[in-house]
Amino acid sequence: MPSEMEGNKQFTPGQWWLNIVCAHRDGIVGTTAPIPTKGQYGITVLPLLSGRERRLRDGHTVYQRESFQASDMHVTLMTQVGQQIRILRGYQLRSALAPTAGLRYDGLYKIVQYGQKLDEDTEIYRLALVLERVPEQMPLEELRSIPKPSQLDDWKVYESFEADRLKSSRGHENFLAWKNRKMRDKLEHEQWLVSVGLKIGYQHFQTPSTDEKFKQGQTMRQGRRSALSLSIESIMGKKTNDKKPADKKGQGGKDAGAKEEKKVKAAQQINVRHILCEKHSKKEEALQKIRDGAKFDDVAREYSEDKGRQGGALGWKAKGTLKAEFEAVAYTLEPSTTSNPKIGEAKTGFGYHIIMVEGRK
Repeated sequence: MPSEMEGNKQFTPGQWWLNIVCAHRDGIVGTTAPIPTKGQYGITVLPLLSGRERRLRDGHTVYQRESFQASDMHVTLMTQVGQQIRILRGYQLRSALAPTAGLRYDGLYKIVQYGQKLDEDTEIYRLALVLERVPEQMPLEELRSIPKPSQLDDWKVYESFEADRLKSSRGHENFLAWKNRKMRDKLEHEQWLVSVGLKIGYQHFQTPSTDEKFKQGQTMRQGRRSALSLSIESIMGKKTNDKKPADKKGQGGKDAGAKEEKKVKAAQQINVRHILCEKHSKKEEALQKIRDGAKFDDVAREYSEDKGRQGGALGWKAKGTLKAEFEAVAYTLEPSTTSNPKIGEAKTGFGYHIIMVEGRK
């Protein structure tokens, strides 16, 4: 087992990067993928870029993630229980310890416990990794100031650069779609912060006073109600402010919604495209490309394992000719374009599908 000095050689807790590509450039990680690797200096490092994390009463933290693939369960860490690893935290991690932007090295942690379980009903694997921070490092209370204001300025410049690059390379329509997705992701993350009683835009792991705890309790309850409301709206495909104007009979949005639902149910054919990936991790990479503004057909050509389909096009398909799991998703999708697709996901015996519909009749 490496000593603390050996483990932290070359890197100091609190070091910050714009993204994992920059971290890979500097040698702390061995790849740009969010998996356990060894960098240039031989210590295993785990980037926590997604999933969720919570602190336990004994001071330990437990990191949790879910996936359809056992390969996403970081099984190599099973043999490293009791050993030290480096932990990087990204801003999209749902954790009170996550930075507000970019990627931060938070020091050495010991793996206390590794566990994973398959839910046979949903076929979802769940990972739980209990971590204990090695003592005599920069306190977490000091890490809360990182990223510093100057680094946040760099982050804003970086985001602006990424937006300009996307606009020039992908066109204005794709840029707007990317911007909308970024805003949606930001809203969902902020909604999560509120739902667990945390403040938006602040570091979250300082100890609150009694009054703050009381206020946080109220905020948490309100946030959970709001989060539940948003979840229901997203499932139902509605927005709270989307009120249809009343028709001549005074039925309003109720009749319009019923007509649209009837239209969807009545559809007997759809013009559909899909991206087929055998591995969940590859499907996630393809999804990220689409979220970043890439055209659906371009991503299909690069990622889909159904190579017989040009740009993922299946053409017009009658109801009942596709897998039931596939149709259950496809027939709920609104028609869209490859440059601004409205997508759904399904899992069949062939693998993981990303689906869009171009027309229905």
